[in-house]
Amino acid sequence: MKVITLLTSLGSIGSSPIRHLGKRAANESWVNMKIRKKSRRPKGAAQIRKEKRATGDFWGYDVWIRQPDGSRKRYREFTFITKAEATQALALLRTNGWKSRYGVRPQEQIRQTTIKEAIESYLKVAKASLLANKTDETTYWRETPGHLRTLERWAKFAGPNRHVNTLTKDDFVFWIAAETERGKLNGRPLKKSSIRRGLNTVKAALNHAVGTFPDLKSFQVPRSPLTKRVEEERDRVLSDEEIAKISSALCSKEEWHVP
Repeated sequence: MKVITLLTSLGSIGSSPIRHLGKRAANESWVNMKIRKKSRRPKGAAQIRKEKRATGDFWGYDVWIRQPDGSRKRYREFTFITKAEATQALALLRTNGWKSRYGVRPQEQIRQTTIKEAIESYLKVAKASLLANKTDETTYWRETPGHLRTLERWAKFAGPNRHVNTLTKDDFVFWIAAETERGKLNGRPLKKSSIRRGLNTVKAALNHAVGTFPDLKSFQVPRSPLTKRVEEERDRVLSDEEIAKISSALCSKEEWHVP
């Protein structure tokens, strides 16, 4: 009889309201913990966020980056208008960080040569060569001969600040058309042979640039649209010696004298 009474008493204790409240509190705590875990933001999400500053709300980053000596350094910057800008800035910061840590040297930017630089380099050598070949017997001298003036005119036409490696054969075609039109406007039409000689000087200057500037090492100078056949149109200019011989021959016969 006493045993039955004791068991009944224990059963009543197990089903007491206090015990139920304890179980309920434990269940609620476990559920709340799961909710918190589910609602927790992904790892690293706080690195890029929006913060309030004196002048307004700005996007930025707050990260620790490993340094070359193994230490960690904190980087914070909240000055970006959009999240995309902040993300891009952080990516660049991290890239520079690991490159510095592992000794990766960034590729040096190759400076591209302009037409002005190429022409000036050639003119310097060409004028020095003319001066070196000048002698006391030289009867006709110009510091800048016609073919070099043509080269300077071409540089202005093509664009002095343009990169040499952007030139194509079409640029020569446009130059031929411009020179032809210029001759017509001046009342002295240019023959194709004259234009071709000017183009030869241009090509010589560009080939000189290819051998001078590192960025043009693999550049191929465009071919001239004018073939060698146009040389047949050229009127040969007589030298002073030839003119003297012709004059002497004409003077040798009286019937050729002008009365």
